[in-house]
Amino acid sequence: MQQASTADRPADGPPNVTLPRRVDAVLIDVGFTLSVYDPERIAAVVHALGVEVDPQRIEATQPALRHALSHSSWAFSPRGEGASRGQAFFAHLLTLAGAAAEAGALDAAAERLWQTHLADNLWSRPLPGAHEALALLRDAGLRLAVISNAEGTIDALLHRMDMRRHFEAVFDSTVVGVAKPDARIFQMALSALQVAGESAVMVGDSLKADVEGAQGAGVAAALLDPHDHHPGAQVPRFADLLAFARALVQGAMQ
Repeated sequence: MQQASTADRPADGPPNVTLPRRVDAVLIDVGFTLSVYDPERIAAVVHALGVEVDPQRIEATQPALRHALSHSSWAFSPRGEGASRGQAFFAHLLTLAGAAAEAGALDAAAERLWQTHLADNLWSRPLPGAHEALALLRDAGLRLAVISNAEGTIDALLHRMDMRRHFEAVFDSTVVGVAKPDARIFQMALSALQVAGESAVMVGDSLKADVEGAQGAGVAAALLDPHDHHPGAQVPRFADLLAFARALVQGAMQ
């Protein structure tokens, strides 16, 4: 695939930077890239524990949590530090959403959300345009792989969202034992797709895990930044995956 276009910025910022001139493969993050946590499911889980929270207020936590996670390089995992930080994430989400609960109930609700998430990934609502973006990339002849810091449920999640069919390979950090930004997980994906780093691009929402991780592995990166949190980032920025896909494909046609 030849000659990718200049990125569309989500808002005013530094001069545009370009995607690679040649792209044969796209490595794609999942959370806040393909999907987001489901407010209705979260509200239903905690309601059973006596915690009341409005799904619309859960929805409204996305900008703040996007910003926090975009600076994080830690990997979610079922046990150890990953588990404690996963529970803390859900506790923070409930607090931001103004959840009403008796003393101690919020922590219990966060733990229940974490256990529910491990059994059936709560990041199960596809983001607008994600399906269209994947189809567009595949129709353009690009080879696709997922690289996600997750808890071993990403393959099943992609099947449930009817996205797995677009990917030749899926690299879930818990399954493969390596997490972004470690260069090895990017190298695993490149090896599986049989492409060189200079002919691939990583797209995701995290500066630490996706952008810095990819660059450390010799792979170009694009950042999804819908709330314009990173106007100074010296990589192509897009509002969502569909905007990225359109720019990449349209550039190849020029």
